Amino acid sequence: VPIVNIHPVPASLSDDQAMFVEPLAAACQITQQVHFMSGDRVAVVGTGKLGILIVQAIAAIGDCNVTAYGRREANFHHFKHRNIEARLVDSIEASEEKYDIVVDCTGNEHGFDTALDLVKPRGKLVLKSTFAGKTPANLTKVVVDEISLIGSRCGPFALALKLLENRRVSVEGLITHRFTLAQAGEAII
Repeated sequence: VPIVNIHPVPASLSDDQAMFVEPLAAACQITQQVHFMSGDRVAVVGTGKLGILIVQAIAAIGDCNVTAYGRREANFHHFKHRNIEARLVDSIEASEEKYDIVVDCTGNEHGFDTALDLVKPRGKLVLKSTFAGKTPANLTKVVVDEISLIGSRCGPFALALKLLENRRVSVEGLITHRFTLAQAGEAII
């Protein structure tokens, strides 16, 4: 392994926190790719573990207003204590709100269309979702509204470690199950 790929974990971080360095680094990559302006309105579509990390990373680094959209209110408590608004995806149809920057981290083929409905003309749409299959996409709207599409994948471990160490991002409650090595087959299912 090249030495540049080795990152010491600060002693102040628990093993549980350290386990989230890679997905948090992926979340932080968005902040390296997109210039967040003061007052930008940002929507993150998807409130699974990656979405929770993305919302926190953007809120910690950018001086902008972040709203999380998800299918299950059960995950919204992760945002409430940080004063981040969370809404159900179902509320989008009734909403006319548009955002400067929208992140799709739903992990499903419908996330792109949902995110596209939220981004304003000349806005930015960050694609974080990967899944098997193809996504039917309304690229005409992308062209007509001059929406910038940004693919985003891996990111900076050093920044993720710093955010965890400084308690700017919390992974509290993100571990829902624990398995022994003997239970590996059960864990994967």
